[in-house]
Formats: sequence, structure tokens, C-alpha cells
Amino acid sequence: MCGREQYGIGCDDANGKTTAGMQSKGTFFSAGWDFVAESADGAEDIWSICEGSGYPQFAWQFRMGDFDGDTQVDFADFAFFADRWLESDSRFFWCRGADLTNDGNVDLSDLKEFAEKWLAEGIGSLAATGYVILDDFESYNDLDPGDPASKRIFDTWLDGYDNPTANGAVVGYSNPPFAERSIVHGGEQSMPYFYDTLFKFSKAELPLDPPLDWTGKGRGTLSLWFYGDRSNAPTPMSVVLNGNSTVYHDNPEAVRLDTWTQWTIELQAFTGADLTNVRSIAICFGTQNNPQAGGSGKMFFDDIRLYGAR
Repeated sequence: MCGREQYGIGCDDANGKTTAGMQSKGTFFSAGWDFVAESADGAEDIWSICEGSGYPQFAWQFRMGDFDGDTQVDFADFAFFADRWLESDSRFFWCRGADLTNDGNVDLSDLKEFAEKWLAEGIGSLAATGYVILDDFESYNDLDPGDPASKRIFDTWLDGYDNPTANGAVVGYSNPPFAERSIVHGGEQSMPYFYDTLFKFSKAELPLDPPLDWTGKGRGTLSLWFYGDRSNAPTPMSVVLNGNSTVYHDNPEAVRLDTWTQWTIELQAFTGADLTNVRSIAICFGTQNNPQAGGSGKMFFDDIRLYGAR
């Protein structure tokens, strides 16, 4: 169990855990996992858990105001919220209470938070299927690694900075701000990505620990936005799941598109991938098993999302 290994906190022993143990916050908290609403193991609020009914999930997988867990903030959620108006809410439905500000009461401060999430971006109607944000690149900062709140983009997206002869990918800028703050699709930041495919492969990978189940609620499409440059050297662009299931973009000149372009991939296109156990997602350039005399370029990526089946 290595939920915080990347933050320098070790794993427990190799003994197995019961289902009850794996659905208990205490099991993971004692191993150093940083949960929402506690600061003993850090203040980054990385994990959340529905005690006794589910396993740990990244906090960003829970949408504030989505009380029934259908990935939408709509009238069903409003009815739940209204039923608890002016109460001290300690009850949880889908592992969250109506006390959104965590001050012990459901009042105007919570209504303000709820209203800001009403029919959140991308949910055009009550009948639409929602999405899960895999990375919108808004949480990254420029803090020194010694700071407990440090979350630099290249410490999360693993690239070839330390192994440039084999991996031609470099994520982020050399100096702060490390993320891009001018060329963005949504929010205030995107990911700058420098690739070099001269007889090597470029790969930037986001590990998912614990692995995620992408089959829930009929989810069927992966979406990401990219922005290229006309001077980029043409090269195959791909997304790789679990290190071995690859889908290539169908336009070999896609890296030269100098406007924000959405790339949608049906999950069934990831042949052989275990979508119930997605351990990593990588953005790659070139061909891994047959390096060519390629070139280099600079790309930007933003708003990587998992959408439900339409």
C-alpha cells in the first residue's frame, strides 16, 4: 500500500488487508495518506473515502454539491441540500454532507458554494452525462520540494529530464512559473510539453495510485485538449494506458495545429487495456518500438477528462 510513496512516505508491510480494512480511513491514515479535512498527514487534501462502502479515491473525483454521486449538480442535489437547510449536518450521502464549508451548519455560505457548482461546465442539461476531471493542471504550484505544499507539474508528470538519451520528453519550464499561464484552454494553467523524437521516444506519464476503474457509470470517452505550433516537427502523437495500450492521433500533422484542439478517444480503442484497473496515462510522441529520425517541438495540454457514454 504506497499511497504517499511519491511524497517520501514509505509503505506498510506486505500483509494483506480485509475488505473492511481497505474501506477504513484508519488503515490508510496510519500509513501517511493525506485525507481531506485533516492536516496530520499533510494539508494537500489528496484523498477522500466513503468509510465502510468504498475504497480511497482522489479528492478531485468528488464534485462538490453532487450529493447523489451521478457526476451532475442538479435538482436532485438541490432537494437534498434544501432538506438539510439550517441543520448541523453530520450525515453523509455519497460520502458528503450538505455542509459544504465544513463549519457545522448548512446556511448561506453553503448555498453560495452550491450555486457556483450548479450545472457545472460541460453539463449542459439535466439529461447530459457528466465527466471526471483527470487533470485540469490547476493544482500545480512552484513551491520548493522542501515545502509540504509543493506540487510541481514535473514531479507529477514523469518525463525524460533525468534520462534524455532514452526519453525525449520534458514537462514544464525550467524556471517558475513551471506551468503555462498564457496559452490555456480553461482555468489559469496548462501543461507545456517539449518533445524530441530524434531516434528516441518522448513519454510523459501520470501514475494513478491507487489505480482507477474507468468502467463505472458507463464512461466511454477520454478527452484532452492540445495546442501545437506550425514550426513543430511532424511526429506521431499518442495516449498510452498502463504502459502498453496505445492509441495514435489520426492526423500526423496534429502537432502543427496552433489552436486549441480537442482529441476524443473511445475507451474501447485501448485494445487490451484493463479499464477496471487503470494505473497510468501517458502522452507520447514518436514510435516506442521503432524510433525514427524525427524532430522536436513544443506542445500544450489541458483539461484531460473522462466522459460518460452518450
